[in-house]
Amino acid sequence: MSNDERHEYAKKIIERVEKFIKQVRDMDIIIDQKAKNIPLIEINIFGQSERKSLSDALALMTQNYELFKDKDSETQYYFAWRANDWIGKAYYYGIIKEGNGLIRKLEECNSERDELREKIETISTRNLQLEFENHELHARLDQTDKMQKIFKEKNK
Repeated sequence: MSNDERHEYAKKIIERVEKFIKQVRDMDIIIDQKAKNIPLIEINIFGQSERKSLSDALALMTQNYELFKDKDSETQYYFAWRANDWIGKAYYYGIIKEGNGLIRKLEECNSERDELREKIETISTRNLQLEFENHELHARLDQTDKMQKIFKEKNK
């Protein structure tokens, strides 16, 4: 594999992991609870072995990726590759489910709310301007009516 091909492959893996993490955060996909019951690996932590479930391993690998993604490109690729491997296993075991995207929907609603607030502000400002202009026009109309009465009285 050429260096350019390796770079493109690494880029695709990193994009896949980033997309997965975003989808989980946005709740577009969710990790099925049964993932906690799928024992997969034994991890040696400080000299003690621990059995980890698929969900634990997936969380650990994506957290490691997040922790080390801003390091050099080789480190980023290594942790992306490890996370991608566990993401693939999660799909293989069928524990990745489609979510309802509540976080994404909340962000969309907040964005729409902000746009509506701006429109309300613009409309309110314009309304105040029109009320002021209306008041001025009524004052001029009253003044014109008074002038007309005076003119009619003088020209009788």
